[in-house]
Amino acid sequence: MRINGLFGEVFDDAEIKQRRSDLTNADRQARFVSARTDIGTIPDIVNPERRAKSAGDIVAFGMAYCRQTPDYPGGLLERDPSEDIEAYARDIQTAIEGGGMLHVRISRGGGKTAWCKIGILWAVSNGKLSYPVTFAATSELSREIIDDIWSVMEDSPNFAEDYPEIAHPIKALE
Repeated sequence: MRINGLFGEVFDDAEIKQRRSDLTNADRQARFVSARTDIGTIPDIVNPERRAKSAGDIVAFGMAYCRQTPDYPGGLLERDPSEDIEAYARDIQTAIEGGGMLHVRISRGGGKTAWCKIGILWAVSNGKLSYPVTFAATSELSREIIDDIWSVMEDSPNFAEDYPEIAHPIKALE
């Protein structure tokens, strides 16, 4: 009797018995999990200059990866930041890099939450934070913040090009 293996091999009964005796159950499980979770090779960075500029500047990061475009209509930013919002974003960067607290008084709809989301994504993507925490008035609102950050990692074409080590495995989950 001939049987096709998980990896395209063809075995007869004697080979199957020999292989089963050679592999422990843990080895067989490890091979199965490895085959199931293989995401392939991580692509190269498409635009290293854009990534380098964005790694040191949260505003450049937000405009490069989180802005709504025809290719990416789900972006977090609908318009360029005002001077006040740009200063706020830079304050977020300073707080992330050096610690500290930030008090903000900006009107509703000015972009405070969007730039907080961008700040979390910028910090994680560039190795400034390992375990960010989100806070919101309710757990549902906190979940929305996480979902918005996740959607940038999943759907932003520029982010996928410049941060393939993050975007590629996320897309492989689908």
